[in-house]
Amino acid sequence: MATTAELFEEPFVADEYIERLAWRTPGGGSRGGEAFDPKRLLEEFVNHIQELQVMDERIQRKVEKLEQQCQKEAKEFAKKVQELQKSNQVAFQHFQELDEHISYVATKVCHLGDQLEGVNTPRQRAVEAQKLMKYFNEFLDGELKSDVFTNSEKIKEAADIIQKLHLIAQELPFDRFSEVKSKIASKYHDLECQLIQEFTSAQRRGEISRMREVAAVLLHFKGYSHCVDVYIKQCQEVMHFIL
Repeated sequence: MATTAELFEEPFVADEYIERLAWRTPGGGSRGGEAFDPKRLLEEFVNHIQELQVMDERIQRKVEKLEQQCQKEAKEFAKKVQELQKSNQVAFQHFQELDEHISYVATKVCHLGDQLEGVNTPRQRAVEAQKLMKYFNEFLDGELKSDVFTNSEKIKEAADIIQKLHLIAQELPFDRFSEVKSKIASKYHDLECQLIQEFTSAQRRGEISRMREVAAVLLHFKGYSHCVDVYIKQCQEVMHFIL
């Protein structure tokens, strides 16, 4: 006799299931005959029903166990989701607090930068004015000791200083500062001539970058137009030599 589980085949049909059960039972079968034994068949059906009941109970217990396990896992999953949502809310709140703190610090930094700039600008002007006063005193004493005036390699710095001193000297009264005004004007003229000469030499050497640099310094001098005159003159001489 085959086990009950072996009688379940897909697709399941109840009539065919009973027919297979009767056919496999000794003394059973649907055709009857002398070998037919109704008592034996009844006993087999009763036993089989009991076996089905046992199987049903076993399956039901398994289903209940799986349902309980599924419910338990569903509760754990729901709890985990809630914990993740809370963690996400806390993280988002921390992110907002951090963003606000960063914005606050950035505002403070900008404000501090503005304050430092407001302090440094007058300080830089005061330092520059002090340096100009030092250079002015050298002209007033009649002896130029600063390296910026004695070093030919610092002609660019010297030109910037003398140009500023020249503007200051123009505002001074002539009767009291005629001598120092004359000295500053003389130095102004000397540096202007040196720059024009340097521009001319750079043009002859074909050093365009040096010409541009010297012209930028001469831009603040009265003789800036001489750069154009020198450039045109040099070009004419070159063209005349070629022709």
